[in-house]
Amino acid sequence: MQLQDIWEKYPVYDDLVPTTRTKKEFKKLYKEIQQKLIELGEFPNKQARGLNRAVLEEIGEFPYWPKGGKNPVPLGEGEVHSMSAGEPRPESKRKPSQKAALDKRTKILNEADELMTAAGFESEVVEGKRLFSNQPRTGTTALDHVYETQEFGFDYNRLKEEYASGVIDDVKFKTRLDEIVSRKPGNIKTNLKLETEADNYAKMNRTRNVVKDKNLAELYKVRDADYTTKMNALLKSKNKTNQLNSIHQYAKQSLLAKQGNYASELVNTAAKAAKAGKTGKVIKTGIGLATLGSLAAIGPAGAALGAIDTAQRTNKYRQTGNRLDGIQAWLSGTSTATSATGIGEVVSMPLDITNLLIDAARYKRKGPIKGSRARFN
Repeated sequence: MQLQDIWEKYPVYDDLVPTTRTKKEFKKLYKEIQQKLIELGEFPNKQARGLNRAVLEEIGEFPYWPKGGKNPVPLGEGEVHSMSAGEPRPESKRKPSQKAALDKRTKILNEADELMTAAGFESEVVEGKRLFSNQPRTGTTALDHVYETQEFGFDYNRLKEEYASGVIDDVKFKTRLDEIVSRKPGNIKTNLKLETEADNYAKMNRTRNVVKDKNLAELYKVRDADYTTKMNALLKSKNKTNQLNSIHQYAKQSLLAKQGNYASELVNTAAKAAKAGKTGKVIKTGIGLATLGSLAAIGPAGAALGAIDTAQRTNKYRQTGNRLDGIQAWLSGTSTATSATGIGEVVSMPLDITNLLIDAARYKRKGPIKGSRARFN
């Protein structure tokens, strides 16, 4: 890559040349200038916008070494690096890690928004997402999450892990879920606050410390052997991701039930599935994709095997003791009971579809769903 190409691709390095210093020398000089500019009052903190460029302009060079190397090399023999928290990182390594971090954050926010929607705050979530995405990306203030995404991600993931492993019961799971939801995580409007850039970065550092303290507290908390054994088994499980995804589905249904709109919401989901099936749309369920139309096409006759299905799921739960097997046995039993009442298919069919969605999240498959008790081969 020629120097002109580097300037065009990385505007922050415009008019600068590759460094002639070792990595250690460059880092030391970078931090000295950075600290000087902050002490002079030109920038409020290390994360301030424009500080990186100001430091590099004073050095007159940009970070450039072989990947994994520490000595300067001529242009064309090394790799452009970027400064991150005072540390130079090769671009070939930094970009994939940035994408992974962004994907993780997006997943956490999606789960938060889904929980708050299930809790009855859909309109506030939609409005908050609109405000957050439409805000100007320039200026000195920006909307920020009060209950930080990073902290929510830690809290909710820990809750899912402890429930999936069986170290907490259903009552404790729902109690802690309510506590998390009461803090209004995600993009819900009431969780957004206009912050200055300096306050935002200060809050980011505080949140990192909060999560760090929580991790340390978990690390040094006295646990009994049963807790440790069950948690280690979950953390080592190859199916951990699917299990946690299933717990998230259960958490949403629990919140829907508490709001009193459980049946209506599931009926709406089923209706959307039928409509989407005609257009060939699909939804993501766990690690695979299930055609929405295939769920609706099964209908109550195919999706509900009634007492037989309930007995099969109940027996499996007795054999495995797995929390998710117990949840699915309960869903099947509720479906069987309501099928014989005046409520009938209005409740039973959505419950069966919910069970199928949980199946989809738990079991690997290839191809479409073939039947109500079919697993994904």
